[in-house]
Amino acid sequence: QYAFKDFTGVGVAFKLVQALVKKFEIRNSKFEIKPGWEKWLLDLVAIGTVADCQSLLGENRIFVKWGMVVMAKTRWAGLRALFDIAGISGGKIDTYQIGFIIAPRINAAGRIEHANLALELLLTDDASTAGRLAQKLQELNRRRQELTEQILSEAREQLAPVGNQKILLAAGDGWPKGIVGLVAGKLTEEFARPVLVLAQESGEATGSARSVANFNIVEAISHSKDILVRYGGHPMAAGFTLRSEHIELFQKNLLDYADKILSEDSFAPVIYYDGEVALPDINETLVETLEKFAPFGVGNPRPRFRMNNFIVDEVRAIGADGKHLRITGLRQVGGKFGCIGFNLGFWAGKLKGGERIDMICEPQFNEWNGQRNTQLKIIDLKFSDGS
Repeated sequence: QYAFKDFTGVGVAFKLVQALVKKFEIRNSKFEIKPGWEKWLLDLVAIGTVADCQSLLGENRIFVKWGMVVMAKTRWAGLRALFDIAGISGGKIDTYQIGFIIAPRINAAGRIEHANLALELLLTDDASTAGRLAQKLQELNRRRQELTEQILSEAREQLAPVGNQKILLAAGDGWPKGIVGLVAGKLTEEFARPVLVLAQESGEATGSARSVANFNIVEAISHSKDILVRYGGHPMAAGFTLRSEHIELFQKNLLDYADKILSEDSFAPVIYYDGEVALPDINETLVETLEKFAPFGVGNPRPRFRMNNFIVDEVRAIGADGKHLRITGLRQVGGKFGCIGFNLGFWAGKLKGGERIDMICEPQFNEWNGQRNTQLKIIDLKFSDGS
């Protein structure tokens, strides 16, 4: 009967807490529940909602918006220790920090060892214990990153020769089950088609699948339900288990199904943007207005704009292995801006001073050492045709 239908598990748990606090006078020897006390749980609710990749609209938006406020002064010793070790204490926490810094460290426990480590961190009141557990999660997350890169490389080797197939499958012995979903997600982005990654152990294969728009991966997997031990998920992501001897038949079934459903046009990557603007339109007032739509995430993406016919001044690759792109002078009639493009470092070898580009970008603030500047985060770019 409840009007809002998009709660995550943590959202349901919080609504139960709200109901208990409202209905009962809860007391014990340690503390008394006072009206409004439950707001101090919203930091955990925000983390769970963002990490679960659920829509940030409706009540979820309220949870995350105010959860980030609570997070800045959290009462959980474990979260304070985690923020310290991740290097985000005292700074602004937004959905990026939750999704890419906080959540991966919490999730690393279950992916590499056991989720109880993260639970202990969140439950402890002791600062020393919190620090030790946060350090452990930091190390596990580093190990998770290393394993992800290793398995990504091994899976990519398998897929490269068959990368033109409409659905891709990679399998390996001893791959950690907690990592294959991350690898499948990265390979789906890279190959622009559905990818399934399986970890084999003791004659059984446990897999994770990620899909592209307009292809229901659970429906595709269900066409092999007679050989599956279990499966489940939603149209864009799924998990499944089957006997290793059935992998070849499973893959054939997937390819047969994909051939019926997917055309070559299905794999053309599409980037949506909200409008077309010129450089004079980009200023602090615009970015401050856009920030009012935060928190950004699933269902409420950060606004993106197309900007055409820029002249490039200076370009360089930055970051580890030159993965990212920095354009320190991007000119157009009416102004000049600095830009950052994550995972676009390969463009540094293509662009030369004086060349013109079009791009899709997100205007944002770059805050560093107490200074705040407006910059453009490049989502994608191409050489301009002059129009």
